[in-house]
Amino acid sequence: MHPWLALLFTALLSLPASVAVAQVRVAAALSSSSIEQGDVVMLTVTVFNPSGNPTAPKFSLPDGVLGEGPSVGRSLSIVNGVSTSSVEYQYRLRADLPGRYSIGPIRLTAGGREYATRALELVVRRLSDVPARLYVDVSTREPYVGQLVQVASRLVQYADLDDAGDKGPPPMPGFWSERFSDLFEFRGRQNGRPVGVVESRARIYPLGPGRATIGRAHVAIAVGAQVVDPFTGQMAGGRQYMLYSDSVVLQVKPLPGGAPAGFGRGVGAFTVSWSLDRGHTTQDQALLLQLDVRGVGNLPLLSTPAVEVRDFEVFASTVDDSFAPPGDLTPGRRRFQWTLLPRRAGQLSVPPIAYAWFDPGAGAWRSAALPALRVEVISSGAGAVTDRAGAFPSELSSHGARPGARPARPWVFVIAGALFGLGVRLVRRASRPDDLAAERGRQREWLRAVGLTRGPDFWRAADDAAAWVESRGGQVLRLRVDISAARFGGQVALEEDVRRRLVERISESLPPAPSGAPQRALGFTLMPVALALLFLGAPQPADERLAAAARAGDALAREHRPNEAAQAWRNVWRDAPGDAALAARLSWAALQRSDAGEGTLWVLRGRGDEPRNAALSFAERRVREAGGLVGAPAGPLPLRSIEWAALAFALALGALLEWPRRWSAGLLAALAILVAFAPPLQRKLAHGGALAVVVRSEPLAGAEVDLEPGQVVRVLARSAAGVRVKAGRDLGGTVDAKALRELREERP
Repeated sequence: MHPWLALLFTALLSLPASVAVAQVRVAAALSSSSIEQGDVVMLTVTVFNPSGNPTAPKFSLPDGVLGEGPSVGRSLSIVNGVSTSSVEYQYRLRADLPGRYSIGPIRLTAGGREYATRALELVVRRLSDVPARLYVDVSTREPYVGQLVQVASRLVQYADLDDAGDKGPPPMPGFWSERFSDLFEFRGRQNGRPVGVVESRARIYPLGPGRATIGRAHVAIAVGAQVVDPFTGQMAGGRQYMLYSDSVVLQVKPLPGGAPAGFGRGVGAFTVSWSLDRGHTTQDQALLLQLDVRGVGNLPLLSTPAVEVRDFEVFASTVDDSFAPPGDLTPGRRRFQWTLLPRRAGQLSVPPIAYAWFDPGAGAWRSAALPALRVEVISSGAGAVTDRAGAFPSELSSHGARPGARPARPWVFVIAGALFGLGVRLVRRASRPDDLAAERGRQREWLRAVGLTRGPDFWRAADDAAAWVESRGGQVLRLRVDISAARFGGQVALEEDVRRRLVERISESLPPAPSGAPQRALGFTLMPVALALLFLGAPQPADERLAAAARAGDALAREHRPNEAAQAWRNVWRDAPGDAALAARLSWAALQRSDAGEGTLWVLRGRGDEPRNAALSFAERRVREAGGLVGAPAGPLPLRSIEWAALAFALALGALLEWPRRWSAGLLAALAILVAFAPPLQRKLAHGGALAVVVRSEPLAGAEVDLEPGQVVRVLARSAAGVRVKAGRDLGGTVDAKALRELREERP
């Protein structure tokens, strides 16, 4: 071998030996040994020439110092033929409280051997003027599992800040949380010092018992003038801080044992209700069942309760939420909804479900007392019943017919009120002769003052006398105008003419004094007469014979014989028309025959009776469900005849007691007469001589639309070509007369 080749080979063999002599070394250092409170310092741990993969450094941090990391980096270098590798661990440390801290020693293992560094000293200087503080507060430190807890992140500013960015909410492991609210600002005081507060809130719910920690929130702030760095585009200048809040520890309590049936994870102060969207439906129409849970609590965590109903097919449920704004503690609502389809016709019931929750305020379990929900289901055929054909509704059987009953007569009450008021006035006048004598004495004084004075004294006395006459109900407006014009306006007036007119008014202000005994006797006679009239004008009961016949029709309906029941009710109506409950029965019987037109006709006829009749209201709902009463006018005012009569009596009595104040007494008397004639006027309008009901599908000639059974139209004219009607506000045309039935056709 050539000598130079041998020398080169020997050098190459010696190179690994030089690398192997490098030794493992560990070093630790802080980027700064002294910082201000709230600042961040970097801790770097470097392992030189590790053999294999070293373990992560282990060290403890003193109280008041927080750490994040590590971030790991590797490097390799060769200098003068010597190879050096290193692994670098970096930690981000922050200290909020001033003081002197010892960090370390730091230990790790490399190549199967343990290494340790010396302890590092960190001095944290006190911040002379802290511009702001960050706090995290909770509404309760010892909640139950699932209880709503309000957490607030609050930045308290002692000075104006130029910027507040890089916000971070506190970490909340072990909680189900909603989003934080938008920031809102307000002014306050802390330790007597005015501060500005920027706050954001959220609702959270602990998921398990035991110790739970809400971590530290952070926010970066800047104080002082800042400019944009042209090289980095970042804000520079001023003084920047990273603020951290303290962590909050909660002790979550488990729910007590003995949860009642129907517990669906609800914890809060709730009220529970449920309902069906309507009380009547057809067998092919679905119902909506709703369970509403309202209040303050863990509404988002509530589970859907199970609903089991034998007579309905239950479809998948949905949830409709209406929660309070984020972070707010005002009541919200969670609504569970199920779609139910009846399996059969008849009177069906939805049994109550069990629903329970825990009330953390009272520390007790609560259960909802929900009622059974009832619904009447009819078959798809516009009112006919299949499963329980002819079943008589409880809404009708519980409100019996009153054929032959007579409503109250308000006009009789008007007379009674007038007589009673007149009697009261006579008794009061006869009982106060001294008062009348005193009034007559004042009358004489005014006559003397007006008759004897002259000049300015006369006009002053005339003005006072006219005021007295007016207080007695006299009409002296024109006279007072003349007196004021002469007294204050300097206008010339004939003194003797005014004196004459004024003396006449004073003389007429009091009637001649009658004897007290006859007045008292007449007054005490009129008042019992008025009370007797009240009895005569009061509502009268039904004819018992006709009422028994109507009850016989009810019995036939309960025996599933609706046609025979309808005939019995018709016979009663023919003898005593007008009863609303009887009309409701005939309307129900028409719907049993799928006749929406006749059902509508009977509802309108029943409106002529007393309003607020429960049986007629039930029939009206059924007719509307069958498609009837389209275009029908609004019903009468919801005042019964006895209520009109009581109002008329009060107005008439007030008119007599108000006399001799002519204007007010006349107004009350006019109102009494108007109220007296209101009920018969309402009955006349309800029967509506020009109204008719469509009883079969019929095209409306001239309008190109079809009228359906049960639609209400107004008859305009009759001719050989048909009946001209108006359906709605702007729709008119001609229909066949046989397609209509007028309300007055069957009235005896």
